[in-house]
Amino acid sequence: MKPILKWPGGKSREIAQIYGMIPEHKRYIEPFFGGGALYFHLQPETALINDSSRDLMSFYRQVKEQDPEMQACLYSYASGFSAMLDLVRSRITSLLEIFEQIPCDEEGAEASLSELLDLWMPEFLSLFSRSVIHNSTPVSRFVFTLSKLVPYWIIGLFVLTIAMLVARLVYGLAPLDSIGAIYFGAVLFILTISGFSLTIANFSETMQQTMFVMFFFIMVFMLLSGLLTPIDSMPEWAQRFTLILPPRYFVEILRSIYLKGATIAELWVNFAALGLFAVIFNSLAAITYRKRV
Repeated sequence: MKPILKWPGGKSREIAQIYGMIPEHKRYIEPFFGGGALYFHLQPETALINDSSRDLMSFYRQVKEQDPEMQACLYSYASGFSAMLDLVRSRITSLLEIFEQIPCDEEGAEASLSELLDLWMPEFLSLFSRSVIHNSTPVSRFVFTLSKLVPYWIIGLFVLTIAMLVARLVYGLAPLDSIGAIYFGAVLFILTISGFSLTIANFSETMQQTMFVMFFFIMVFMLLSGLLTPIDSMPEWAQRFTLILPPRYFVEILRSIYLKGATIAELWVNFAALGLFAVIFNSLAAITYRKRV
């Protein structure tokens, strides 16, 4: 194991020479710990460490105790550095052109550097602040995931309401049973799809990759959900495949309530399936979430 920080006088390069001189011992004691290169290399089960620097020992105690405030600070430093690298990489051509135009004399160089800072600092500070807020948030991954999904749930219910109004006013279609059952099914379906899409996003490297993968699944959902083609008219293997597709159950709920006036009790299998999908996909979304800039 490598030291977690660099310290003046570190012995990482001398470990090969020192290791053979260490006598057998039951307890490792090091009064001048510093970076602890030898300690982390040996990884003793029992040890006593100390250092003249109180700040250094406080740092190690916080690491040992997994202090949440310290973790938030480290996340903010790491994300800020990543933000700076991303900005430089995305603007490397422009930066090199500006660098080549910097005069050799001290006064001209100072003016050019000042102009460079004025040009790029606002964008860097904006990117830095967004990355720090994103990565140093103290909330749990489940709460953070929930906060990202709530707006999509609201939008989904709003779209459903508009669609039902259009169906009533334009086509004269109205559900024969409780509208609440439709909204209940919609809530479960929106939970399922939003959790599924966020899980896909967690495994994607770019937004474009997420969009292409989701487009593939959306096409499958539309063609095999029973919305365009009755499931009973599909081949037997396709009918079995639709059992693992969440839209199948929501389409069945809508069709049964609108055309037959079915109740929640009669459609409990469909509601239970959507509930199970919602739990699975949203749990996966929270578990696979990674903090990245």
